[in-house]
Amino acid sequence: MWTFSLRRNDLLSGEIDADDDVNIWLIGGEREFNAFKSGNEFLTVGEGSGTRVKKFNFSFGVDVSDTYYFVVSNEHSILTPKTVTVYVAVSDDVLSR
Repeated sequence: MWTFSLRRNDLLSGEIDADDDVNIWLIGGEREFNAFKSGNEFLTVGEGSGTRVKKFNFSFGVDVSDTYYFVVSNEHSILTPKTVTVYVAVSDDVLSR
């Protein structure tokens, strides 16, 4: 899990490369993240969030300043270990240009 303090107009982008399916979520705000941790319903942000992927590129334009959580999980297949490479970058104030 990675935590980012992002501001409006920032751009969060990245790439996932796994040897088998993993779940990914981008969760905005502590309230939604706490709901996720508790197993309750929660909202995700960004394209592809809440899906299983092997290879995935993403780009998320931030419209609300907040703390964002990027989660990669193998919970659906705990008996099958995975190797996952994650690249994540934040570009400051890109969307206002």
